[in-house]
Amino acid sequence: MARQAKQFHVETRPNPAVRPGWLSLPQMRYQNAYMWIVFFSFLDVLLTWMILRPGDGSTREVNPIAQAVIEAWGGMSGFGMAGASVLKFALVVLAIVICEVVGRSNDRKGKCLAWVLAVIAAVPVVWSLTLLFNNQEILIS
Repeated sequence: MARQAKQFHVETRPNPAVRPGWLSLPQMRYQNAYMWIVFFSFLDVLLTWMILRPGDGSTREVNPIAQAVIEAWGGMSGFGMAGASVLKFALVVLAIVICEVVGRSNDRKGKCLAWVLAVIAAVPVVWSLTLLFNNQEILIS
């Protein structure tokens, strides 16, 4: 007679009596895509600063909202780039939160959205690098 192994059933549902604390948030879903979004956003801010740095007024931010923030915070001589950086990374946080919300209801759509946003974040970086390499005196100054 063959001996049968005992099978144990492990309860996988969380205990409703134990509530998660403030610091026990679930793991982020698409961390690799988020890393690229943050990386490209950082490069975008850095390259924008390099392009606008000469300060002779001949160059302007292409994004009208970012340009308005730069001007409202004192232009390039004041805290304009700080304001633009705050705006940029507030939008990055909003994008990550949206990806997390979408991903909790539909994992495939959330993952696709995160990677599409990473590609979109790369577009201004490629454009800025093109401008910088076509205009070598910006790099030298």
